[in-house]
Amino acid sequence: MSTWRPFLSSINTFLKAPVNDSPSTLETPPPTTKLRYEADHRFAQVLLPVMAIIFGCGICLLAWGQLAGLYLSIVFGIVVAALVIQILPGSCYLEIDPEKLTICTQFKARHYYWADVKELGLKNLGYFEVVGLRLLPQRVKKYGLKYPASKGEWDIMINNRYDLPSQELVKQLNLVRNSMTTQL
Repeated sequence: MSTWRPFLSSINTFLKAPVNDSPSTLETPPPTTKLRYEADHRFAQVLLPVMAIIFGCGICLLAWGQLAGLYLSIVFGIVVAALVIQILPGSCYLEIDPEKLTICTQFKARHYYWADVKELGLKNLGYFEVVGLRLLPQRVKKYGLKYPASKGEWDIMINNRYDLPSQELVKQLNLVRNSMTTQL
């Protein structure tokens, strides 16, 4: 497993969005309008041709009478369809506004109101960092979750596929959340 580490870290470095060297705007007051971050589609754009080739191989195998071609066609056809949907404009975004946080993945938007968010932070999942939201215990069922997360875990995790580092995203989200909770 340790032999995969350099390979995965080089892919992660290749697919990372370029770092913005401009001065941080986090010291400015929180926005009064919506901030919208579109997802970075480079990973899906690299993966799509590979999956399409495997899908095509499955079609060829099926045409030659091989039953394995049916399996390849179904599985990789679904993967190709999911990747195409992910690449479409407006399918994946993160929207921060003074009242709520909106997370949209494959055209399904979920809204989390700042009054219901207890805490924000980072979680390290091996090679990737995700942004975590902990909701107030009495508000967990409002968002379709059965139980509040256990200690040290997050109720909602946001896979950071946007054009800013995870630490900057957490700072921006905390800035907006803190300004909203002080106004309440």
